[in-house]
Amino acid sequence: MSNGMQVIGVDVGSGFVKSATLDGQRFLSPSYVAPRPADLANDFAGQSREGVVRYNGNEWLTGATAEASARHSLCNTRSDDWAGSDGWIVLLLRAIFDAGYTSGKVHLVVGVPQKSWTTALREDIVRKLVKRHTAHIDGQYLDIEVVPANSMVLPQAYGGLSWLIDHDERASEMSRDGVMIAGVDPGTYTTGFVTMRDNNYIRDLSGGAHNVGVWQVAEILRKIIDETHGWEPTPDQAMRAIRSPSKVFFKGENHDIQPLVTRAVAQVASGLTDRLASAWGKSAAGMEILVYGGGADLFLPFIKAVFPQARMPVIKSGDTVIYPQFVPVIGMMVFFATRNGLLE
Repeated sequence: MSNGMQVIGVDVGSGFVKSATLDGQRFLSPSYVAPRPADLANDFAGQSREGVVRYNGNEWLTGATAEASARHSLCNTRSDDWAGSDGWIVLLLRAIFDAGYTSGKVHLVVGVPQKSWTTALREDIVRKLVKRHTAHIDGQYLDIEVVPANSMVLPQAYGGLSWLIDHDERASEMSRDGVMIAGVDPGTYTTGFVTMRDNNYIRDLSGGAHNVGVWQVAEILRKIIDETHGWEPTPDQAMRAIRSPSKVFFKGENHDIQPLVTRAVAQVASGLTDRLASAWGKSAAGMEILVYGGGADLFLPFIKAVFPQARMPVIKSGDTVIYPQFVPVIGMMVFFATRNGLLE
């Protein structure tokens, strides 16, 4: 229980913003954000635009509004310095607002890619977050104070695995028996992996891989579709096609491009499995391997081909299934709340 406190975990990823609150809310939105073009009117077709954020003296477009009206000036969410950037903070505040937290004190935990996490990055992000934030979002006022706390910046893969160990019956039992539990979190731009034994983080068997994620699959898929069908989709069209490959419209009709998606994933997945094999070595044979995150369903078959014991846990909360892409942010939020005594 949250005791009325505003407790939220936010993962401002390269492809999507995922957030979860202690009272059970979960939100998902695309990571589109751009400075508002100077020539863009506030109104369009007589209707006020949604997705406008005024913060720190600047105006930003977010979500579908940014993708539609400022697609050529969207912030690069796939760079190594994305976490903690101005656009990242705007999307973070947007997520807090969308959760209904518009005033008062907020207990906040955020995630960064496993590969990018350093003490210096953590301290920089904490410095930017712990203060009063005021903004206008969709014409409404946000006035919150992010309060200092322990573990405010966590590696995404770690948060997800620690939560799964507590909530997946098989993983819990094996952890109690001293078995190493490994987690693989394929995201949009990077993939993190983490290994734990007896709930202790094993540094030399954990890490991450840049340029291994759903975005790289989309880039390869664009080329494959062009070579086979003479049509090169935009990056956004390719990302949508990966999620719904059975009905992709071009040349006047729908096409099922699932075989092309599988080809594209295979090319990217080989780099990931090579990285995991190099990091884990013979230790992998004795590991329980859990795959979660936004790209879990795409990469799992190829991870299983090298590590047959790998699986994607299915966790239920009452009658609700918790989808793999929410596992890292829920894990971070629960770890943070427990560490700071915010649970009853």
